[in-house]
Amino acid sequence: MLPTIQAKGVPCILMHSRGTPSTMDQARDYSGFERGVVDGIIHELKLGISNAMHSGILRWRIIVDPGFGFAKVRTMTLISTICKFMNVFA
Repeated sequence: MLPTIQAKGVPCILMHSRGTPSTMDQARDYSGFERGVVDGIIHELKLGISNAMHSGILRWRIIVDPGFGFAKVRTMTLISTICKFMNVFA
């Protein structure tokens, strides 16, 4: 998909999501990250950005979406940390 996006010169939207709709509920463990879910999402989106850029997609064409609700539980305070996402990906 990334080579096609690069060749067409269109924007690339990277949404954080773990697994498939049927398996994402089992993919909610972010304990391997120092500050949990927020750091996990940032880490995984940075990997996606790196992959896209290595495919030749310009950074300003990459849009990130933290995927609120996908493999995350309601008690995780993602909304209150939106500024952290904006600072990292702006």
